[in-house]
Amino acid sequence: MLVAIPDPLHVLLVREYAVGIEKTVLGLPKGGAEPHEDYLQAAQHELCEEVGMRAARLSELGELTLAPGHLCHRYRVVLAEQLSSCQLVGDEPEPLECLRVPLAQIPDLVARGELNEARAAPTGFVCCLVFTSSPPGNGAHGHEQWRSVSGARVAPLSSA
Repeated sequence: MLVAIPDPLHVLLVREYAVGIEKTVLGLPKGGAEPHEDYLQAAQHELCEEVGMRAARLSELGELTLAPGHLCHRYRVVLAEQLSSCQLVGDEPEPLECLRVPLAQIPDLVARGELNEARAAPTGFVCCLVFTSSPPGNGAHGHEQWRSVSGARVAPLSSA
């Protein structure tokens, strides 16, 4: 899953047809790795295919799971910065629409049910919190803050 930041206040989202639910959904760019690719090469490949951009800087933000009590699905979140134009023909059966969205609008998109894919919504929320408090390229890098957020210790609820 890619968090493509074209500038400190925006993120790139894609609108694509999701065959599993038979409707068009909004989400972050994503895709799998070919057998010869590592995950950063795959991220660059998918970024070019899905949004027509190449990143001069790719950083792993972390690994997340989807329904770990039921599935073995893990995915890596990659931050893509310093974007430039790139053309690569994708393998999607339907055309994708790329949207440049203000990070501050992510909570509203989730609240309205427009950004509801189970991986993209929480990733979008974290990015909104991290990058709107300290945008990339503005001193502390957002991905350093991401690690401190994702690695935070959680205290158990008190029984009182």
